[in-house]
Amino acid sequence: MRRAAWGALLLASVLAAWGCSRVEEYPPQEVDEFLRGCEEAAVDKLKDQGGSEEATRAKARQYCACAAEKVQKVISYKDFKKLNSKSLDQPSADSAPVRKMFEIVAQCQAEILGQAKP
Repeated sequence: MRRAAWGALLLASVLAAWGCSRVEEYPPQEVDEFLRGCEEAAVDKLKDQGGSEEATRAKARQYCACAAEKVQKVISYKDFKKLNSKSLDQPSADSAPVRKMFEIVAQCQAEILGQAKP
């Protein structure tokens, strides 16, 4: 009996720790909004590099999917919403979520667009 109680306590502890460490899920409409805005901006930046409009849009979609996936893994939804309501044009040097966002952008630029990380 005592062994079963310890087993239950251990299982409850593991489940509680797992639940607390999980990153909050992003609502699908937020992801869609992020992707639309990202793709629009990426197409504007990529269209000057030549290539067909279809190829430019495909590359923009890949880049934005990369960014969306990485953002959801490393930035909590709560912090993402704060980023969304702030300007990323003037990032605070002490803002970890802003630094993470710029790291993600650099990673995806390197992976998808073939641009070197700064």
